[in-house]
Amino acid sequence: MDRVAKHTTTGKRLGGLSMAFYNNLSSLPFIGAMVLLMGKARTVWQEPDLHNSTFLAVAALSGFIGFGLSFTSLWFLSTTTPSIYSLVGSLNQVPVSLIGLLAFNVPWTLPNLLSIAVGAAAAVLFAIAKSKQ
Repeated sequence: MDRVAKHTTTGKRLGGLSMAFYNNLSSLPFIGAMVLLMGKARTVWQEPDLHNSTFLAVAALSGFIGFGLSFTSLWFLSTTTPSIYSLVGSLNQVPVSLIGLLAFNVPWTLPNLLSIAVGAAAAVLFAIAKSKQ
């Protein structure tokens, strides 16, 4: 972000909102290219849900939530070290995995729980190894 500062009009670092905006904006050319390369442009415009107001409202809400996640992620990265950021990113998979077990009615077997424990241990070991460097 410090290298970007010299290209801004104020000469300062980008704020959290600007970082989230440009992060999301930079993905649009790739999405557009994939839609065109896969031949899905016509399919998208013919989708009947594009005329459904409930679908459009939920899609807009999803976009705002995604923007908010991107904003908080970039803000957190700007206020902490990359090691802590990666540790939190790894450890957030533990509750996601547990919620997945509940949401999809997957049996709580020993192998399932051990795989979650191994993932959590790997995240902690990674953070310890990074902090000793």
